[in-house]
Amino acid sequence: MFVAATFLVTPYVLNYDMVIFGCIVGMLRQREENAPLDHWLGRAVWSLPVTRCIWRGVIPLGPPAVMAFAGCLLWRLAHAPQEAAASREVPTPA
Repeated sequence: MFVAATFLVTPYVLNYDMVIFGCIVGMLRQREENAPLDHWLGRAVWSLPVTRCIWRGVIPLGPPAVMAFAGCLLWRLAHAPQEAAASREVPTPA
């Protein structure tokens, strides 16, 4: 989340700066509970350095993709405690 927020507020971001998203997307894709939207957003964010080279200045694809990725991460963080609490079993005293 911190990396996505950094890219959204930094005025000068270059293609080689976005390589860090590859590590993040790689770690997030290892989870079993990913939805198809998570895979599509991961691919979009992972391909940002190449798409920025191809569509240089024509269509700004970086900010919408990073905003959607950050929004998905925020949604997961907001709903993770509820899902974890629901799946935890309360031990009963003997």
